[in-house]
Amino acid sequence: MATVVTAGQDFEIRVITLNATTDTPIDFLQKINAFTIKCRSNVDIYLRHDINSADYFTIPAGGSLTLDVAVGNKVPCYLRSSSGTVIVEVLGTF
Repeated sequence: MATVVTAGQDFEIRVITLNATTDTPIDFLQKINAFTIKCRSNVDIYLRHDINSADYFTIPAGGSLTLDVAVGNKVPCYLRSSSGTVIVEVLGTF
């Protein structure tokens, strides 16, 4: 499956280790316009706006999610795996 990002002129990549018990922030050095989240493993990823929030969005195993939300260099969201320790790739454009 191809992922297309149409915002920005350059990009920044983060490779983040997640587990099923801790919300991990996505942080960027640059002021991000849009970002894509993809898990390297066959595990669902939970996306939360606030740390430890009861509400979350599930990125299904094998899938990816692109958000065009111009977050600047703030922490845009938090990630957690549904089970075990996994690696996610996050690509931010600016």
